[in-house]
Amino acid sequence: MCTQLTMLLPVLALSAMVAMVEGTPKVLEVAGKNGCMKLMALVTKAGLKNALDMANDVTLFAPSDAAIDAIPDDVMEELSHNATLLQNVLKFHVVGQSKMAASLKNDELLPTLSGNLQLRTNIYKNGQVVTAEGSPVSKADLKASNGVVHVIDRVIYPLPTLNTPLFLTFDKDLNNLGYLAYQAKLIANLSEQSLTVFAPTNEAIEKIPGQEYNNLLMNITELTEVVTYHVVKGTVYSAGLDSDQMVTTLEGQKLHIIVKSGVVTVNGATVTTADISTSNGVIHVIDKILFPPKPRQFDVLIPILG
Repeated sequence: MCTQLTMLLPVLALSAMVAMVEGTPKVLEVAGKNGCMKLMALVTKAGLKNALDMANDVTLFAPSDAAIDAIPDDVMEELSHNATLLQNVLKFHVVGQSKMAASLKNDELLPTLSGNLQLRTNIYKNGQVVTAEGSPVSKADLKASNGVVHVIDRVIYPLPTLNTPLFLTFDKDLNNLGYLAYQAKLIANLSEQSLTVFAPTNEAIEKIPGQEYNNLLMNITELTEVVTYHVVKGTVYSAGLDSDQMVTTLEGQKLHIIVKSGVVTVNGATVTTADISTSNGVIHVIDKILFPPKPRQFDVLIPILG
């Protein structure tokens, strides 16, 4: 009798484990129970529910209902009429690994179910803020039978399909900066991973007086300094900006960032559009071009006199 009971114990334990797993909801259901019902509806509409339910060891970065409500009407209209785009956007929110929040790293690139596109995570403010492509995680580590769910505050769109130089080149409001980067032979530098670019609009660059602009183009050293003065190493989305901080640029000098009443300024230039994801970082659009401070004559004379 004891021997039979001993033999049955592993079977009973396995049966209990199977029942427990079967009783645990999948990632999509877990998301729905945590304020993401509209995501469930979109996934079902896109015909992805069965595939997501069958997937194993995945991480779902689930936009909240409020995040989906915040999608602009024209974007929602496009997603509603373009099934392929909707599927790609939804699949980008799913990582093919089960990742608890504590295992996420700053500037980590994770493989998504959307082709070869990778999702970037960042950790800010001593671990208090975790983001996925800049979207803050509001609820973390919601366990499911086939992975884990992190609820995020913003839908990740557009997808980061282009690197920073290509984005600047093809964007109708930022291609002047793309041209300056090309003239300065900085395309390879701006293609490196984990960069933040404070990009002046075309209008801002066009305010440079004509002769001064021509002189800038003819002086590659100065042009390089101007362009790299807009670039910071490390991907810093708006969620990672502090109210008063200094950041070092690739040019070598620092930028002064101020966040006040929801408005971000960089050396006095206002950020007009934040958190544009690229495949190698983030772009924040600003309304002025920034020029690095030149050494004062007194500062230059000190080492000579010394």
